[in-house]
Amino acid sequence: MEWDDLRYVLALADAGSMVAAARALGVEHTTVSRRIAALERNLGVRLFVRTPDGQRPTSAGEAAIATGRVLQRSILELETAIGGTDDRPSGTVRLTTSEGFLTVVVPHLPRLYAEYADIKVELLTGNQVFDLHRNEADLALRLLPTERDDLVVRHLSRVGWALYASPSYLAGKAWEGATVWTGHRVIHFEEPLHGTPGQRWLGEHTEGAVVALRGNSIPSCAAAAAAGLGIACLPCLHGDRDARLRRLEGPVTNGDVWLVAHPDRLRIVRNRVVWDFLLELATLEQVLLTGIS
Repeated sequence: MEWDDLRYVLALADAGSMVAAARALGVEHTTVSRRIAALERNLGVRLFVRTPDGQRPTSAGEAAIATGRVLQRSILELETAIGGTDDRPSGTVRLTTSEGFLTVVVPHLPRLYAEYADIKVELLTGNQVFDLHRNEADLALRLLPTERDDLVVRHLSRVGWALYASPSYLAGKAWEGATVWTGHRVIHFEEPLHGTPGQRWLGEHTEGAVVALRGNSIPSCAAAAAAGLGIACLPCLHGDRDARLRRLEGPVTNGDVWLVAHPDRLRIVRNRVVWDFLLELATLEQVLLTGIS
């Protein structure tokens, strides 16, 4: 058994299904299934059984998971010790963020790479929350405050949300402001984005409008608005950079963005470099983030 085998065991134990484990590892679900099956053949035992609630570890699986946790912590401690003593920032920094924040981070990466050629940023996007305690990511940009008091947290900025629609949707329609919604269609967020400032605002202020579509990500709702399906409430950092959309009004509401890391990860030079880079980026992009010029 090798550490790489145990990575698949831990991912399946944490995720509960082959598909979710594959998403966390960045591979196909068939790869997870094949690797687990091969390990079970080599060991001569079943590690997981399928139940109505998902994949559940057997007693042998529990033993493999416990060993994997110990190795995972040891590897993290070794990486922290080695990385913390090396003054040459190099290697991969895993940054988890929402898809909406790609428009803020990605345009500035060439500047980071020009100064630190040996650092590479791996972007982990989507609605999945990566566990910083289990070393699933090094740094996180989060739209919701963390409840853990053992993490390092910095408030980066307020984030403005405004109303957007396409010219094709607005053709022949009278926009009388955000207090009159009769005759209009709106685009809502589906779970797990019900708690976003935009969805809360739509739920409280758009009585009389027809819900045209529900999307499970900011890009999907922006695409629906761009196609002329209705009016979306989007972060200004996304809507203002989408040439297909026109800002109708706002910001109508605000949220926040936090930069989060485990203190052990910040002892590694490359992670501190990217942490400082993101703090500087928030200052440079205040207009885009807040939506206020």
